[in-house]
Amino acid sequence: MDWLPALVVGFALAGGLWSLDGPISDRARAVALAGDLRRELEALAQYGQGAWIALVALAVWLLDPNRRRRLIDVAAALALVGVVCVATKVLLGRPRPLLADPGVLLGPWGMYPVPSGEAGSGTISLAHAWEMNSRVQYLLGSMPSRHTAFAAAMSAWLWTMYPVLRVPAIVLMTLVGTMRVLVGAHYPSDVFVGGTIGLTITTLAMRRFWGTRALDWFWKRFVNTNAEAALPRVLAAELAATSASRPTRAA
Repeated sequence: MDWLPALVVGFALAGGLWSLDGPISDRARAVALAGDLRRELEALAQYGQGAWIALVALAVWLLDPNRRRRLIDVAAALALVGVVCVATKVLLGRPRPLLADPGVLLGPWGMYPVPSGEAGSGTISLAHAWEMNSRVQYLLGSMPSRHTAFAAAMSAWLWTMYPVLRVPAIVLMTLVGTMRVLVGAHYPSDVFVGGTIGLTITTLAMRRFWGTRALDWFWKRFVNTNAEAALPRVLAAELAATSASRPTRAA
């Protein structure tokens, strides 16, 4: 249950930052990032997104063949993180920092004036956060930060399977969240909520083998009722990997 304190602390920090979101966001957006530094940070800030996930999954597939089935648990975690983030954005309906209204949560029924039509036309229309319009969904989808949620999910994935990567995984996750505030895409509380969602879901999915269990259930129910479950083999491989990674004591 060590995920529970992290869940409580994450949402508590988000709540504590709520009243400071506006001033922090204003100061963060005033920070000047340019040249190679900006390009390097923007590249690293994609950690947890599609290309990063594909490359790391490929590395696991090639370098750790005994644990390839764990990628099913990773896929289940990432899918659920995505669904939870989208649902939360729609339910909360928080305007992005560029709209300069940090204290607003529309909820599913609230409406907000957003720019519409051609850029610079000055046309304004009222919109709900759930409307199937990419511009509306972006402008009214500040909380949670989906980038941070996926970065946190990737970090939880990596340090669950490879504890030696805990520190760099935490550093990269923190960098992503910080950059989302610096570029004006999210408020600090959005980042904490996103990070909490990603860490909690992925930690549980990896430790409880959600993807493996779900695939076992689906396969036996719809494909082959006599099929042997994969979970015992995955557990055995995980136990062997964990034992091999422990330092041996001198006699």
